[in-house]
Amino acid sequence: MEDIKISGQCECKADRSGRKCDQCKKFYYGDPRKPDGCMPCDCDSYGSLGALCDPITGQCPCSRSVAGRRCDKCDRGTRGRLPHCEPCGQCWTDWDTALNKVSGEAWLLDEASL
Repeated sequence: MEDIKISGQCECKADRSGRKCDQCKKFYYGDPRKPDGCMPCDCDSYGSLGALCDPITGQCPCSRSVAGRRCDKCDRGTRGRLPHCEPCGQCWTDWDTALNKVSGEAWLLDEASL
């Protein structure tokens, strides 16, 4: 009969790690307490700076001008499609600044009326 060593390490699903399988494995994110809680990061190879995402939110590290959880969209103030995100230009920046100012003023007026 073979000697069986007991290490305390549980046998984990493919997407789990830790002694008690209570963590999502590297390159996975989510809540390991739920049956289907660990999901692959799936970071976009063009838009992301790496394949490792935030272990809780799944947010991948995005390149400049890129957005989205997977870094698979051009960011606000840019246009085009990955990997060709280009700034919209000064006209967009001017309008964005003006709209943010009006939005802020509207919020203040709304708060003052309460």
